[in-house]
Amino acid sequence: MTLLHAAMVLIVYHKWYLGLIIFSGAVSVKMNVLLFAPSLFLLMLKAMSIRGVFLALLGAAGVQVLLGIPFLLSHLVEYISRAFNLGRVFIHFWSVNFKFIPEKYFVSKELAIGLLIFHLTTLMVFAHFKWFKHEGGLFHFVHSRFRDAKSIQQLISCKPRQSILSKEHIVTVMFVGNFIGIVCARSLHYQFYSW
Repeated sequence: MTLLHAAMVLIVYHKWYLGLIIFSGAVSVKMNVLLFAPSLFLLMLKAMSIRGVFLALLGAAGVQVLLGIPFLLSHLVEYISRAFNLGRVFIHFWSVNFKFIPEKYFVSKELAIGLLIFHLTTLMVFAHFKWFKHEGGLFHFVHSRFRDAKSIQQLISCKPRQSILSKEHIVTVMFVGNFIGIVCARSLHYQFYSW
């Protein structure tokens, strides 16, 4: 979490590229940091050009490759298949959020898909009605990015009109997005509630 907080400090001061590299380092330590990723991506779209977002994501991917080189060279298939295993089934015993659900439902694919749909829907609702309300909502913001571009080059390099984000907005969007992820997480250890 120290790496995530360091990344957030950099992002609050609009150091997006370095912030995303540190964020990627945080993900490599503990994947729970990925719960911040949808919010971070939306903030990047708000503050940066499409090209800037792509380059920042490329830098983050580079960190993952660089940190994974020892494993990629010795156990390529195993590393790729297990390092970011998002489809694993968690043990019911360790669940905090859904301990009240019987184990046979807890481990079901239907619950996993339902929680994913609820997670994405809740993020979209918050993005549309809260985080992008000054831009006319998420869909209007995305549409305006495409509508204003006269060419592919302009679309890629054009920054959004309102690219100045307040520190409060950045922190709120990041932590609310994380909280939505925590609520929708099938299994979390107790210590993760502390962050």
